[in-house]
Order: sequence, then C-alpha cells, then structure tokens
Amino acid sequence: MTPFTQQATKKEAHGPAQTSNDNADGPLNDYVSGTGMTGGGSSTSNRSDGLPEDGRSILLNSNNWDNLDKLAIWLFYEADLRVQGYHIMGSSFYKTLGKGDFNVPPAALDPFHPTDLESFVHHFHPRDLLSTRTSSTWQPGVDICFGIDRFQRQVVMKAVPNDTPELAVLRQFSCPPLCADKRNRVIPVLDFVATKHDFVIVVMPAWGMCWQLPPCGNMTTRVELAIKLAECLQLLHECGVGHGDIQPFNILINHVDSRNFSETSHNDFRQSHNIEYTYIDFGSAFLFPPGTSCVGCPRTIPPDNISSPEQQLAMESEAIPVDLFAADVYNFGKTLEGELCAAFEAYGEAHIPDPKEYKCILREMTNEEPLQRPSAAAVLKFLLTIR
Repeated sequence: MTPFTQQATKKEAHGPAQTSNDNADGPLNDYVSGTGMTGGGSSTSNRSDGLPEDGRSILLNSNNWDNLDKLAIWLFYEADLRVQGYHIMGSSFYKTLGKGDFNVPPAALDPFHPTDLESFVHHFHPRDLLSTRTSSTWQPGVDICFGIDRFQRQVVMKAVPNDTPELAVLRQFSCPPLCADKRNRVIPVLDFVATKHDFVIVVMPAWGMCWQLPPCGNMTTRVELAIKLAECLQLLHECGVGHGDIQPFNILINHVDSRNFSETSHNDFRQSHNIEYTYIDFGSAFLFPPGTSCVGCPRTIPPDNISSPEQQLAMESEAIPVDLFAADVYNFGKTLEGELCAAFEAYGEAHIPDPKEYKCILREMTNEEPLQRPSAAAVLKFLLTIR
C-alpha cells in the first residue's frame, strides 16, 4: 500500500503570497486583540457611525486572510460547525471518533449524490472509521480545512467570499436542473454554512487527489477518463463558466490516495470500481452572462507546463484579455498529455496500444493558436468516436 500525496501550485496574477504562522493551534485570542496581524494592528476601527467595530469582524474578513494563522477562521467557527455536524481537523472529536468502529460504509453508487449510509470514496482496506481520514495537519491555505461530518466521513471545508464567481458556480451546479445533469462533475456540495463575515463556508466531500497515479493501464480507461472530464467541461462552457485553472491538482478521483501500486499495465484499479472524476477550485473562474464573449483577464493561471501561451503572456502584461474557453481546452489537453506521458514512462510505449488518434486530439487541444483549438464539445465528440 503506497500513499500518494501532492500539493497544488498555481501562478498568482497579483498580490502577495499567502503567509501563515506555523503555530496553527495557537489561541484565536491573539487575533481578536490584533497581535496576530502582520506588522501589528488594532482590535478596533472607527466605523462611519463613530462606533468601534469588533476586531474579529475585521480580521476574519477575506481581505485580511493573508495575515491570518491558518486555523483562525476554523477555530472561530468551530462551535458553529459542530452544531451543523462537522468537526474540524485537529479537534478531539476528529482524532477519536470512529476508533474501533469497523462498520465502514460502502462507496457511494453515485458519488455525486451520496446517501447518508455511503462513503464518499472507495477505501483501500480500512481498519476502522478513524483510519478513513487523514491524520496529517497539512493545510493548503487559511481558507481550507479538513474535517468530518456527522457520519464520520472526511470532508473539506472552504471559506468562499460572497459575490465571487466561485461561490456562484458552486451554487449553480448544486441546484436543479444542473445537479441532475449526468455531465455535471463539479465537486458536489454537501452544505453552504452562512457566517457573520463576508464569506460562506462550503462543505464538500473529500475525494482523492491522485487520479493519475498509477497511470491508466490501457486506452479504455484513459479514454473513459477523458470523456467524463470533457463532458463536464462542455457543460461548464455551455453555462458560461470558464474554469481558468484546469490542471492535475484541480481534478479529483473518488478513491483514496492509498492503493496497490502496480508498475505494469495490467489490473488497472479503475476497471475494478465505479470510478468518477471531479473538477475543484473555481477560485480562478469566470462566469459569463448568456450571449457575451468568453474573454477576460486572468488573475491566476496553471503552472508553466500546463498554462497556454496566451495565459502566460497575460500574466506578464496586465490587462491582456484571454479566451477563457480556449485556454481551458489547452489546459485540459496538457493535463491529459501529462497522464499519457507518465504511462509511457511507467509501462513503456509497447504496452499502450494504438494511442495515435488520442495523441492527435491532444495536439489539436494544445495548439498554440487559441482560434485553432477545438471547442470542448468538439473534443468530446471526437473522444466518443474512439471510445
């Protein structure tokens, strides 16, 4: 059994890198008093009516996240989340609930609509419920925290600012009619928890990050993977959504990241389970009204080996508009290309039969000229012909 762990990276269009205090379990009182702020600070400020504003309201709002300890938001809202049935990572409940309980529920038949009696993901020989959650204290940022729900399933909680495309997209794809669309592979949302600050806590099931490890053992599973993700990309674009940051770290799989690792192309685990994939992290997304062009100036882009030439140019020179849909197709193509190259390296090209047509569509998707790339719908149509 080999655990795979990865950490997401992306290029920022502007603004300082996010910082944190290594003492993630430090008391929130430091932040209420203002001592937890970079460069000092004050617990009060003058409002327009002359009354002092509670320091917590200032410090926890999204415009101050760069100055917060990683657990500041989550310690502040820990009690509220507990009332909703969620326990944050590191709490006594998180570290003890489920120990010795060997009744691990089966994986959801439909991972996008799990029942209360199903696990979110496929587990690899879990000892008990406690073993189905991460024991790591790693946190990708101040706005994200791992936890468990009332059924002791691993969840991811994300603080998403109000009036952002990310929150709008997650709400839109969590409601009828899109939540019932079979092409919808946006990460399902379990709960939208309101707060007294300028953000909503979005609760999502924790899926595995290592969707491409080990690489697909044959073209059948590879093309099926590509079709599922292309279907969702087509739906996103139909609904006016440009993801803006498609890359390996923003795709998940409904299987934990611990499983048998095979250095052969045989016995692909994807053929043994009902495997699904999902897109996450719409923090770079654009939401275009119907009938408008899909052009915008990106705020962040994928890493250099995934981002398109026009995305990289836009990062170097401000206010250069980019066709977000064409950029999505390029990023998607590069992501699939990376998985195929990893398979060649792991198994040898002789064990990957007849990838010629698949490589052809990847070349078209990664054309340096945006206007020469196929649409997401055209990509899907081609993939269905080689299924």
